[in-house]
Amino acid sequence: PEVPGLVFGLDRGGSCTGFAYRLPDDCLEKSLLALWEREMPYPSYRPHWLNCRLEDGRQVQALGFVLERHLPSYAGNLPDSVLSQVLA
Repeated sequence: PEVPGLVFGLDRGGSCTGFAYRLPDDCLEKSLLALWEREMPYPSYRPHWLNCRLEDGRQVQALGFVLERHLPSYAGNLPDSVLSQVLA
């Protein structure tokens, strides 16, 4: 919190390629709680059910965390010069 960095997150109108994890039924609650605690320590995201297409063509709904654009922590599209300073 004292030295905030940048993270990449889902934003309105965008898309990404990544991974979808299926949580086992026998530890679903524990896994969701751990995920929630990791992703939601600050109100920077809004949990949202996303329609996702898997590599094999199947469509599933997955829990994702979408950026809240109205919060001061939202950096938006930063110029490369600013990004390179933050990432250095």
